[in-house]
Formats: sequence, structure tokens, C-alpha cells
Amino acid sequence: MDWESEFVTIIKRDFAAKREKNLRFSLRAYAKKLGISAGVLSRLLSGNKKWKISPGRATKMLASLELKSSIRNSMLVKMGQPPQHQKTVLLSTQEKVLSQWYYVPVLIYFDLPEQYRSKKAIAQKLRLSEARVTQAIEDLIEMGLLKRTASGEIQKSDELMTTKDGVPDEALRWFHEVNLRLFQKMVKNQNVHQRDFTSFTFAGSKKKIDFLRAEIRNLYEKAESIMNDENDNDTVYRVSVQLAPLEFT
Repeated sequence: MDWESEFVTIIKRDFAAKREKNLRFSLRAYAKKLGISAGVLSRLLSGNKKWKISPGRATKMLASLELKSSIRNSMLVKMGQPPQHQKTVLLSTQEKVLSQWYYVPVLIYFDLPEQYRSKKAIAQKLRLSEARVTQAIEDLIEMGLLKRTASGEIQKSDELMTTKDGVPDEALRWFHEVNLRLFQKMVKNQNVHQRDFTSFTFAGSKKKIDFLRAEIRNLYEKAESIMNDENDNDTVYRVSVQLAPLEFT
């Protein structure tokens, strides 16, 4: 399905939901909410193939809808627009999450449907003991990255985590080395069709590395939006991009 057809489907469902709540809610009122004319909305809903909507205009219309962030961002990426994630910068007390390789994967498992979030399921996937998974969950709660509700349910925020500048070089170097070892393990144990491992060598200027690093971080945000399929999510992935000058002096 092309993005225009999917966009129209979202608009139709949203309008139908509003009409179900209030039968007096008119096409004209909905058009006003979207910031377009009633005529334009009518042509859009009728599936008029001759009428095209630009990604920029569609983005503005999406902003007026009450959508889950995952659905909105998936649509934005398909339109060639940047996703709009709420970001939370890790506090110094939360940077402990980088001290063990399994902290972040355990945390992200709480983005999956309930059947994948049990301690037993996480332990089997990560090849950890249930006791270690239990301790990791308690540590993540103590760090404020997970929370336990009054009913005992464990929940995670939808916000995207990012580290602040100034994380000690030693901590980052350790995290990079652990990441490389993890990928070595995945290369040995996983089918090649389950993963992607590519490299590209090129000539460039050291003055522009910050621009490329920014684009790599944009890729991370897009990757999550591309792969996110709401209740059909069943796996935790890691994207790891290595960029370094080929110099050993």
C-alpha cells in the first residue's frame, strides 16, 4: 500500500470514529479541524485518484489527529518526513544502564506485547537466568526507567532515551567493545537472513564527521518507526553503525 492510500485510510477511520461518538459531527467540521476545505476532504475520502496530497500538507493534517505516536511516526517515515519522538536525556544516575549489556534489551522488551514480557520469556531470548532478569528489572525500576504500578504491572515510558554529552570515555569505550562482542555472537548464531551486516568504505573530510553522525542518529529514529507494528511486534532489535577513519597510527 502506498503512503497516500494508507493516509486516506487513517483519515477515514478517524472521521468514522468521531461520527460514531457524535452523529452530528459534520464533514465540514472535520475539514476545519484538519485545516482543509470541505471540498478537498470530500475528494480525499471519495478516493479521487486525480487528487494528490503533498507530504508537507499530510504532515500538518496528521498533527491535528489524536494518533498513537508509533502510528504517526510510521506514517511520517513512509512520507519521507522525520519521525517526531519525545526524547528523554538520561540522568547521571541512569547512566548505569550502560554498565551491563542486557539492561537496555530487558528495558525494550517492555515495549512488546504482554506475552513477550515475562521474566521467563526474556531470559530465554537473552540466554540469561531468570534471577538475573529479575535483578535487571529491579535495577531499571530503581533507575526510574521502568515503573511498577499500584496493581504490580511493570511499565516503560514511550519516550526515546538518549545520552547527554560528557559520558566518560572509558564508559563509552567499554560499551562499544561489548557491542562488538554481542554482534560477533549474533553473527555466529543467527541465520544470515535474520540480520543485515554491511560495510562501505569511502573518502571524506574529517571536518564533516559531525554531519554524518547526526544522520546516523536520524537513522536510528527512523529504524524504530519503520519496524514498529504495534501489537504484532515480537522481537527486540539492535542497530549498530560503526564509523571510524581507517588509520592505525
